[in-house]
Amino acid sequence: MLFAAGAGDRIVATVLASDEPAAAKKILRIGDSNALNYEHLVALKPDVVIVWEDLTNRLVVDSLRKLNMPLYFIRAKGLADIPKSVRQLGRLAGTGAIAGNAAKAMDARIAAIVQRKVTGEPLRVFYMIWDEPLYTVGGRHVISDAIARCGGRNIFDDIAFPAPIVEMESVVKRDPDVMLMSAPPITARDWRERWGRYSTIRAVQTRQILTYSDTRLDRMGPTAIDAV
Repeated sequence: MLFAAGAGDRIVATVLASDEPAAAKKILRIGDSNALNYEHLVALKPDVVIVWEDLTNRLVVDSLRKLNMPLYFIRAKGLADIPKSVRQLGRLAGTGAIAGNAAKAMDARIAAIVQRKVTGEPLRVFYMIWDEPLYTVGGRHVISDAIARCGGRNIFDDIAFPAPIVEMESVVKRDPDVMLMSAPPITARDWRERWGRYSTIRAVQTRQILTYSDTRLDRMGPTAIDAV
């Protein structure tokens, strides 16, 4: 979520997780997708609030509307939507030429991923975001697309929601070949130990419970392509 001061001008504030590119670290932070400092936001008088659809708390969106903030929604359900969003933001900010060149380079990197040939049946993958409650990714998430491009299949790709809460019993029933723990190594180790008692899961049997600590993919910005 970003708060733009004006077309072609500057970003006056952003959310806590925005740290790419390096220049983003210098921008004022006033909350995250679940809670904002609304008083501070009103004082900044942004011309537009850019909202990541699906992954921003609906209560936050409702609060922004009540404040009569002009909202601009972007969405990404797959890798191809990332350069598309960059083009849209370029038009919004009056920097279409620069955004177009950047998006074109992203399209080329995505095309290079598509050219990789995968043989055999896709691995059934469980991607774990959090433990309590147990969060994963559904079919409307960039990570689900990333898994497919790497020769896997998200075991919850039938859920039409980007980040659903699921039950451990559902994971056991869907029996993934690989479990990816999206967390720092120490946290992932704790999660891995918890799954150890579910010995009927193929990923547990074959010790394919793996730490995936590359946060670029979780951010779903342009560098997510490099993470894939």
